[in-house]
Amino acid sequence: MGTPTEKVTRKGIDVVVALHVSNSMLAEDLAPNRLERGKQAIAKMIDSMKDDRLGLVVFAGSAYLQMPLSSDYSAAKMMLQTINTDLMPTQGTAIGEAIDVALQAFDTDSGAATTQASEQLKNKAIVILSDGEDHEEGSDIMARKANEAHVAIYTVGVGMEQGGKIPVVANGRCVDFKRDDNGNEVVSKLDENALRDITQIGQGSYFSLAAGSSTEIDRLLAALAQFEKREIDDHVFTDYADQFQYFIALALLLVIAELMLPTIRVKT
Repeated sequence: MGTPTEKVTRKGIDVVVALHVSNSMLAEDLAPNRLERGKQAIAKMIDSMKDDRLGLVVFAGSAYLQMPLSSDYSAAKMMLQTINTDLMPTQGTAIGEAIDVALQAFDTDSGAATTQASEQLKNKAIVILSDGEDHEEGSDIMARKANEAHVAIYTVGVGMEQGGKIPVVANGRCVDFKRDDNGNEVVSKLDENALRDITQIGQGSYFSLAAGSSTEIDRLLAALAQFEKREIDDHVFTDYADQFQYFIALALLLVIAELMLPTIRVKT
């Protein structure tokens, strides 16, 4: 019972990962599909972290914070497993809103150092995984806002330039592919230019999973490893308070009581 936590001080950086979850991320130009490949990339990032804190944002036509900044990597992986395209009711690619939500996650961080000197250090980053297709206006404005806040933006292209069809899934199987108003199958293509423009403003770099997931994520991790580490106060889960002894005592009392009860024979 209870949720005891322990306050620990670490030296690391803060990273908020924003994952695109619109239906276009179901395209299978990257096997098994773009969304799963993106989730695999994030899982590799989590496995490489030691003293850093991670936050998760999901976005499509809108964005919301799924997990605030935390060094609880087990919880992050559990959250990651639950992500799917049904999370967002509105379709789209609201990268600008995703950046805004990520910035708010940094601003509401009570454990971060607030001195002006610490804010000048490069120790905060936003990593956006998306196909970049049909991104909405405002991403450049939010990228500039992030740059002014000394938050670097990295983007990871999830998809292929030649694109892929978007499956329509019912009862766990593909029954058709998304079609336009004329009945033609829609082909979703990776928009690298849009993602590169964001990183240019956000003083980060662009990576592409089409070039090999493992290699590109290694390059991203190497870039983040160059960040200035700072002291971070964090509360981590320790262990539940054991209460089993009370139930064992009650069970023993019931067993003893049963042994002391007289045996009644019923004649039939």
